Amino acid sequence: NEVIFRGKTLDENIVFDTIILRIGWWVRAKWSDSSGGVGGVLRNHLSVTLAEFSRSIGVLDPASAEILTIKEAISIFISSRWSKDYHLIVESDSNNVVNWIKRSHYAPTSFKYLVQSCLEECKELSWEINCVDRNINFVADRLAKAGINRQVPHLLLEFDDGDNGDRPLERGQ
Repeated sequence: NEVIFRGKTLDENIVFDTIILRIGWWVRAKWSDSSGGVGGVLRNHLSVTLAEFSRSIGVLDPASAEILTIKEAISIFISSRWSKDYHLIVESDSNNVVNWIKRSHYAPTSFKYLVQSCLEECKELSWEINCVDRNINFVADRLAKAGINRQVPHLLLEFDDGDNGDRPLERGQ
């Protein structure tokens, strides 16, 4: 509608995310017993892994899973010693989710609660969110796929971050 009626330029990432979302809804309707997983990695500025997580989330559409993944990473960061001294950079390969979190008034009604709860987690943090290429997130993708069949959530924490500097942490989704 935006392209046709308002002359907006077609964004390939938004089209791709919309297709994935629609496929997710179709799969959910067709095979309601299929489940999904979330997974992510928290890294420092040297790409040293500080934490990784993976768990099953049951049946959810891809956008909800992406928002839950971001919220899970933020919760882990908030619970860590790093949250008081470091800036968090959240990276996601979902352009829609990144845009909804940056401008929550654009989030579809069905996602507003999840987006708002994610933003509520971050209100005391120094943080930002960026969209990255899907190829960059292969570790998080592997963890999310492993999470599908997990009976117990997986959380790995590194206690030595290998750095005394004042650098940002990054979360590759």
